[in-house]
Amino acid sequence: MQVQAVPYASHRTDTTSCLLYSNVPARPLRLLGHIRLDPFLMEKTMSRLRLLMTTSLVAMLALSASANGQKAGPLHPHTIVVKLVTKAGAIPFAFEPALVVAHRGDTVRFIEDAGVMHNVHFTKQAPGAKLGAAAMGPYLTTKGQTYDVVIDGRFAEGKYEYVCDPHAAVGMKGTLVVNSGGAAAGKK
Repeated sequence: MQVQAVPYASHRTDTTSCLLYSNVPARPLRLLGHIRLDPFLMEKTMSRLRLLMTTSLVAMLALSASANGQKAGPLHPHTIVVKLVTKAGAIPFAFEPALVVAHRGDTVRFIEDAGVMHNVHFTKQAPGAKLGAAAMGPYLTTKGQTYDVVIDGRFAEGKYEYVCDPHAAVGMKGTLVVNSGGAAAGKK
């Protein structure tokens, strides 16, 4: 039996593979050890890989939001904790977190964590907001004291800025975003 190596020819542009033909036509044998590069197969694989990577990225972002104590939507009302803290550095007092996203029905709970007198004063409100007395909270003087703000009909969707009156000059400020969808930060 005589065997010869011939390049593989097909509708694909594959010239790197080689098939062995015996005297019996129509029974090709693959040459062991050769990897046939198929552009069509590579493109299909890359397309699937791209889809897998996109799906993985979306899932990772959703899971990281969940791991950071954030929720994707207002499934039911939550309590969002904001601590009033003492920090080292140029700005000695802060709201943590400084940015909070809340939904209708949520409660934002401000907790005095520094043992220094603090309050919460909403200085900028979203158009249509009617905070009334909720625009300025009481002074919290004892560590562990709380001030709760329920995000209800007084709060229109939009951005609210708040400060601690005694420490506004040193940069103690925060932002509340009232949203109907998206992620909420600082939920407990």
